[in-house]
Amino acid sequence: MAKFVLKSLNFRLPNIAINDQPIVIGRSPLTSITDRRLSKKQLRITPYMKKKEVVIEVCGQNKSKLNECVLSQGQSKVAYPGDKIELLEDVHEYQLELEVMNHNHRHWSQGLYAAMQDPDLLIFQDEVLCVIKDKYPKAEHHFLVLPKEKLTTLYDLHENHLEVIKQMVKIAKKKVSMKYENRVFKLGFHAVPSMAQVHMHVISQDFNSYCLKTKKHWNSFNTAYFVPAPKVIEILEQKGQIQPEDLVRQDGSDMKSLLKTDLLCNQCDFKPKNMPQLKEHLKSHMQ
Repeated sequence: MAKFVLKSLNFRLPNIAINDQPIVIGRSPLTSITDRRLSKKQLRITPYMKKKEVVIEVCGQNKSKLNECVLSQGQSKVAYPGDKIELLEDVHEYQLELEVMNHNHRHWSQGLYAAMQDPDLLIFQDEVLCVIKDKYPKAEHHFLVLPKEKLTTLYDLHENHLEVIKQMVKIAKKKVSMKYENRVFKLGFHAVPSMAQVHMHVISQDFNSYCLKTKKHWNSFNTAYFVPAPKVIEILEQKGQIQPEDLVRQDGSDMKSLLKTDLLCNQCDFKPKNMPQLKEHLKSHMQ
C-alpha cells in the first residue's frame, strides 16, 4: 500500500496526506495557512498510484509553481516524488513524497486507515476530516472523528492543528450529538491510544454494547485515561503542543495503570465486582 504526502518545507506547517482520491488544498485548517492571497481551493491534486505520479491543477486566481514551472489558473501538470510544489509562487513550499507500506507487515493498529475508506462505516467526510462508526462500538452510539492528515498520536499535534481539533468537535456535535438529542455524549481522546491515527471518540454514556467486555474497555472511557476534547484544545492554546507530561497522572504514575483501577459506575457511586455486574447495573440507568 502506498500514498503520496506533501511534506511542508516550513516546519511549523503540517504535512498533507494524499490517499487514493483527489484532494483540493488551499487556505484552510488542513494546511493551517491563513494567507489571504491563497484561495481556499488553490490546487486540485489527483493521484495515480500505478504510475507513481500526481496531476496538479491550479484552481485559484493566483499562480502556483511546480519546480521551475509557473502555473496559472486552469493549467495542470504532472508531478513526481521529489518534485517541489509552491502553492503560491515562491511561498508555501512542499515536497511531494511517496510513502510505501508493506501489506505483510501491516499491524492491526493500522486498521483506522482502512476504516476511513470503508463506505459501510463512513458517516461524513470533507477535505479535512471524516466521521466513521466505531467498528467495535462500546456503547449504543459510538463514532470516531479523524483528521485526514496523518497524525499518529496526540503528540503530533501542534498549534497549527488547533482549528482542525475545533472543527472535529463542531462536526461531532452537528453530525452526532444533535441527531441523538436524548443521549448524553462524551467527546475525547485516549491518552495512550491503541490505534494509529489521531481520533476523537464520540460515545454515548449508556455503554450498552456487546463489545464492551473488559475492565480495560470500561476504564479507558471512564477514568482520566480519557482526555476530554476541551482539555486538548486548552493545552494547544496555552502551550502550542502536547507533551507527555501534560497527560500524566498527578501522582506521576503511568496512565496505563488507570486501566487496572477498580470499576466504578459512571452515573452513581456503585462499585461492581466485575464487568457482568456492572453491565447489569447499567440497565437500571436506562429505565
